[in-house]
Amino acid sequence: MSSPTLAPSLPTTLKTDRLILRLLDPDSESDCQEFVGLYERYITRKVGPIPNVPTVQDIRLKHERTRPKAELCTLASPPRGMIHFIYLQAFENDGHNTSDSGPLVGHVLLSFRDEMPFPDLGYSILEAHEGRGYVSEAGRECLHFWHDEVGVKEICIATAVENNTAKRMGFEEGGQFTVVNGHPPNEEVEKAKAFVLPGMNWPDGPEVTLQRPARRQEAQLDSDKPL
Repeated sequence: MSSPTLAPSLPTTLKTDRLILRLLDPDSESDCQEFVGLYERYITRKVGPIPNVPTVQDIRLKHERTRPKAELCTLASPPRGMIHFIYLQAFENDGHNTSDSGPLVGHVLLSFRDEMPFPDLGYSILEAHEGRGYVSEAGRECLHFWHDEVGVKEICIATAVENNTAKRMGFEEGGQFTVVNGHPPNEEVEKAKAFVLPGMNWPDGPEVTLQRPARRQEAQLDSDKPL
């Protein structure tokens, strides 16, 4: 039996003034396929067709590796998913559309990676919808959900350079860490920035190192996006 202090249930759909956020169910084939499609649209508009597009199984494996950790969820049991699809509300797309949601325009997620000292917030937005504040709006709502409803008290954003989007969500500069792309003898090492919530302290001890696969071409194009 779950603790009586934990919220009995959590919403899987969140709404802002302009957006609808829906939690991806990793057990749903259609949800995973939708995320694969979003990834293809996001990446191929930058560099053209790429090999090794993630599969449904890849999405599920990613979830298993970085899913919510029960010990960090202090107000509710961990949600099954960690990725939120971002849709426009119908009136943002077409004032005469009476459906609840318009098109899928991006995603926001909270990853619980073992190599990071805190869960880290990431996101993407399709090019046609950039520059309208959707990422900041979705990020603030996602942050409210995870911080205030689930009870994850310490959250960061990991990025390669200055990140104004993180600041608009309420984060502030916390420190630096190292990103290692690939493995010897061909690894690439670079410095990255961490943005944290007010009152948090980035670790002062041994430097945080994030190990990643060999950097793909598209990873060099959006250095202001979360890692």
